[in-house]
Amino acid sequence: MITKKYFTDAIEAGEERALEVVNTVFKMEISRIEQEALDEDHLKNLISQYMSKSINSSSQQMNYYKSSYEAYIDLLKLTSLEETKKDRIDFIATMLLSYYESKDYEPEERYCFLNELKNLENIVFETTLSRLKSKGFKSWLKSIETHSDLTAKEIAYQEFYMRESKDYSSTNKTWTQIHDEFSKMNGDKSPKNIETAYNKIRNDESERLRNPKAILKVINHMTKHLPQHEKTIQLAEKEYNKSIN
Repeated sequence: MITKKYFTDAIEAGEERALEVVNTVFKMEISRIEQEALDEDHLKNLISQYMSKSINSSSQQMNYYKSSYEAYIDLLKLTSLEETKKDRIDFIATMLLSYYESKDYEPEERYCFLNELKNLENIVFETTLSRLKSKGFKSWLKSIETHSDLTAKEIAYQEFYMRESKDYSSTNKTWTQIHDEFSKMNGDKSPKNIETAYNKIRNDESERLRNPKAILKVINHMTKHLPQHEKTIQLAEKEYNKSIN
């Protein structure tokens, strides 16, 4: 007779195994990708390709543990509950036990579920490892994309030029939301400091032109990391030329 404890033990063991090896596996994958990359843009492209393949692979990786885990995450989104290991494992184990005890299965579906039971710990391990790797690559890509050596004051210049050139749309956004977005674009610099600097320069051209180094820093940053925003770069260059003449 299979009890809830069987599911609880298998889930806990499989997840623990994944947690034990994920850092090693992740570092090996990072090392391989970095060796292939020709430059920063190529690195981002390789990471995106890897993530795309992982997402496709993950979407095809269907099992009862995964569907129960996703049901738990959906529950958290609908409530004010916070995720805990104990609650997560208990919820998933309860779901799997209900599948086991249910009489409403087609024979083929019942056969698939019972087959999974025989190898439940390994299925949990593989599914959890895939999920953790995907999360790690998303964080890695975000850290590369949001890397910025701009100060809060320089981010204020960036925000000004992007808004003035219409490369950035502030429609239906509050001032706080806008400053927060520019903060996130630049590695979570202080939104309050960005706001203070922005308010000082937004209606005062002479104040902006007093700091050509800040303008030049924004031009170099945009040219390297956000070259698609040509209007922003052109506007910044125009003011930079004014500031040094």
